[in-house]
Amino acid sequence: MGADLAEERRVKAWTLGLISMSVSMHLQAGVTEFGAGLDQSVWRLTADSQVECRLEHPIPSWGTGAFVSRAGRKINLDFELKGLRQQAQTQTVSLGSMPPNWRPGLAGRDISQLRFFKQFDGLVDGQTAWTMLDELENGRMPTFQYRDWYRQNRAVRVSLSNVNFRVKYQAFMDCLNGLLPYSFNDIAFSVLTYDKNSDSLSASSKRRLAMISEFIKADSDH
Repeated sequence: MGADLAEERRVKAWTLGLISMSVSMHLQAGVTEFGAGLDQSVWRLTADSQVECRLEHPIPSWGTGAFVSRAGRKINLDFELKGLRQQAQTQTVSLGSMPPNWRPGLAGRDISQLRFFKQFDGLVDGQTAWTMLDELENGRMPTFQYRDWYRQNRAVRVSLSNVNFRVKYQAFMDCLNGLLPYSFNDIAFSVLTYDKNSDSLSASSKRRLAMISEFIKADSDH
């Protein structure tokens, strides 16, 4: 009796394992993948100034991803995910880190759950954006997964390739180190003062004018 019960449990476990494997394979097969292949992966430093640093990565047939940092008092980094099609609905997006295809056996890991808003580009900011940069530096692929309204809510996976990343990564970091420690908003409303009983600008006003001049020289948009 005990032997029969044990055998029945083994059969059930084996059957459940097959079912689980079948479901997993079905879900995997239902995911539409977007990402640059070995011969497609390009990283470009498209802004390299004292006011903005931008490191872009084209994602074939999907759009573009870009790390962006701007001049300011605080350390800042954003990642912008811009698709060829606008977000058709507001939804939750899973962000994870996956090993490259040529390193089988390594496990992926979760990074964060994000909200992408209807008709806006996807945005990752703060520490999460720095984590993505670190994952790429360590040879992994930050990966977004969500349900695509344009494809009848099928699962879509959008990955950033680490191939050729290091070629431009150091240049991007050098750009970050050269950003001005103040933004346009910090100097846009400046009140200049003069020394008492003098037509000479005060020392603080001279410093403010120097900052304005430096920013204007570095920023072709103003």
